[in-house]
Amino acid sequence: MARNERTSRRSSWMLPKDPRIREFYCYQVPDMTIQSFLERIFRYTRVGPPVYVVAYAYIDRLCQMHPEFRITSSNVYRLLVTTIMVASKFVEDM
Repeated sequence: MARNERTSRRSSWMLPKDPRIREFYCYQVPDMTIQSFLERIFRYTRVGPPVYVVAYAYIDRLCQMHPEFRITSSNVYRLLVTTIMVASKFVEDM
């Protein structure tokens, strides 16, 4: 987790050129760690652990298909919420 925090802080200044990816960037970064953000989602949404595994697979797939995409402190929160929501729909509705 600490490595993720360092990576997201270090590359927060880079904005993507692709407008589709720019949608994930926020101008104000939430004042909480990624770990506490995920714990909060887990506590209030009540989705199961398989949803988080699928969400991770989606993020991994995105990074492999678009190597120019960088996860930063400006986009990680929206990216997590979106992938968890899509993964929840996929896993829970099966």
